[in-house]
Amino acid sequence: MLTINFDELRFTNLIRSVVKEELEQIQNISKSTPTSGRLLYNLDELAKFLKCSKPTAQKLKNEGKIPYKKMGHKFIYECDEIMKATEYVGNKNKKKA
Repeated sequence: MLTINFDELRFTNLIRSVVKEELEQIQNISKSTPTSGRLLYNLDELAKFLKCSKPTAQKLKNEGKIPYKKMGHKFIYECDEIMKATEYVGNKNKKKA
C-alpha cells in the first residue's frame, strides 16, 4: 500500500491544476464542433446561442427553462440539452395553438 502525504496548499494546487486541465480540454473539444457536444461558459455565449438579450437568457435560466450544470461559481450550458429543452417548449406552445 502506498501512502502519500500532502499539506493543504499542495493538495489545493494539485486539484486546481487537474480541474484547469480538464476545463481546457473540454473547451478545446467544444470549439471544434458546431453544436453537438458544444459547451457554453457564460451568459454572453448563452444569449448569442439563443439569439436573445442577456436579460432574457438570464430569465430563461432562472425560470428553469434552460438546463445547466454548476461547477463552483461557474455555470456550464450544454448546447445539445438547450436544443432539447427549447424544442420541447416550442412543441408545447404549438399544441396550445
